[in-house]
Amino acid sequence: MAASTSTEVQHYVPKFILKKFCGGKKPQLWVYDKHQGRSFKANVNRIAAESGFYDFELGEVPVTLEQSLSALEAKVAPIFKEIDRAGNIAFLDDEAKALLAYFFSVQLVRTKRHREQYRDIHNAIEEALSRQGDDITQLEGYEPPTEQSLKESGIHALANAHDYVSHFLDKSWVLMRARKGFPFITSDHPICMQNMLDHGPRGNLGLGVAGIEIYFPISTTWCLCMLCPSYQNEIIDGYQRYKTMAMAGRLPPGLALQPFELEELVAGFLEGAGVRTQDESILNINSLHVRNSYRFIFSSKNDFEMVEDILSEHPDLKTGAKFTVA
Repeated sequence: MAASTSTEVQHYVPKFILKKFCGGKKPQLWVYDKHQGRSFKANVNRIAAESGFYDFELGEVPVTLEQSLSALEAKVAPIFKEIDRAGNIAFLDDEAKALLAYFFSVQLVRTKRHREQYRDIHNAIEEALSRQGDDITQLEGYEPPTEQSLKESGIHALANAHDYVSHFLDKSWVLMRARKGFPFITSDHPICMQNMLDHGPRGNLGLGVAGIEIYFPISTTWCLCMLCPSYQNEIIDGYQRYKTMAMAGRLPPGLALQPFELEELVAGFLEGAGVRTQDESILNINSLHVRNSYRFIFSSKNDFEMVEDILSEHPDLKTGAKFTVA
């Protein structure tokens, strides 16, 4: 922390990441505004940012987290650059991986969407109590959320981001590559999660929940995926069964035509090699940004047909994913 504040625009998605989604030589990319339902081109200096976003007061002393966040970005930017250049994550040692895990922990809680979730939680609780005939304003110690209280909650979350590091480190990491002409996109909340397992009313999107899948596109070409270790185990076991069946000549018709997919995935998990990604997987990862973003989606191309299709089918996503109380 630094004992000074600034009115300068402060990014909640680092500029060095945004620049990897620019479509030309200039630091400009295409933006889709979910709230207004329109797209436009913008300079990375003006997006995913707000004035004084990390400025606050400690007592009566003005303080900012901006310098600390910038220092963290300066440490991890060369690592992302090398991943993009090498096309693999085999070179990551324990120190580099731990640094990335901390960066992801910080990125998860530094965004506008994360702050707005505190407001969503309040509104969801208020609605749940109202359905029961109770009035939230009558609760002892009740205070409605304000912009200041939302900022304070966000700053507190950032100060405790290290609590999430172990969750990123215990995942199976694999690097996925998009094919030319079908790039990855990103958003104002670039860490996306999904889980295909049903964990009941308590939800299934926690960092430590079984079956969790975490995706962070680092460029239009590469997406770093951090998956529940169960997926790695299933894929490796499946590959061993595949080899056993192949040696015995018992492969089902057609399966023998594409052995490289399993081989690449195994190499991706065990050796850190880049893995070619099927179009449907790219589409799935890109679609998560429509659901996970607060307002803005970023792309190297002015092609948001998929975004508009999803928003047309699920108009509630136009204002961002919401916290709900059953």
